Parts: sequence; C-alpha cells; structure tokens
Amino acid sequence: MSDEYEKVFNGEYGSYLEYPRGENDKIIAGLCYIFGWIVSLVALLAIKPLSPYLRFHAIQALGIQVVYMILAMLMSITMMFLVGICLLPFVMGLGIYALVIGIIVLTGGDHRVPWLGNYVEENFV
Repeated sequence: MSDEYEKVFNGEYGSYLEYPRGENDKIIAGLCYIFGWIVSLVALLAIKPLSPYLRFHAIQALGIQVVYMILAMLMSITMMFLVGICLLPFVMGLGIYALVIGIIVLTGGDHRVPWLGNYVEENFV
C-alpha cells in the first residue's frame, strides 16, 4: 500500500477538499451529476473508491438521484388525479439543478447541496 493510500485510510487529510485531486477526479465527479446513478455507482465502487473528493461527489450525486426518482414516481402515481402536475416543476428543477452542479464541478468548482452535502461529509467521507 502506498503512502498516499495510508494517509487516506488514517484520515490525515481532514476535509475532502484537502485531498490532492487530479483532472480525472473532477471529470468523473462532474459526470456523476450529469449521467446519474449508474456513473455514480461505478465511480464509487470501481474507479476511485479511495479518493475522498470523488467519493463525496459520487454519494452526493446519488442522493440527488434518489430524491429525483422518488419525486418522479410520486408524480407518475398522482398524475391520474392531476395532482402530479404540481410536482412537475420540482422534478424538472431538480434535474436542471443536477446538470448545473455537474457543469460547476467539471469546470473545477465545488458545490455542496444544502443539507445533503454536510450529511455526506460527516458520515461518508
């Protein structure tokens, strides 16, 4: 095991932002938001499970996708009562929000989803 991995395992970096990351981490993290839960799971489990930066964004993207799927299911179930039309702006807004976060992360920025970002950093990174 290399020194870099030992530092990650021992928690010597503190925040996920202090971990040295490369261009590939930013690209994969951005794609997690844009392409959804499949890319997030692949990034989380196979590509770089030890990168705290990528793990943070993959789990945060998964959280957004779970909320998106729940809202979409509620919308489709309640559409027969015409109540689902009220959920349509929220579903579309969440999809656009995920795309914007993906673009921000792809361009080198960093974004935390309110409530979800703090929860992910405290419990999973």
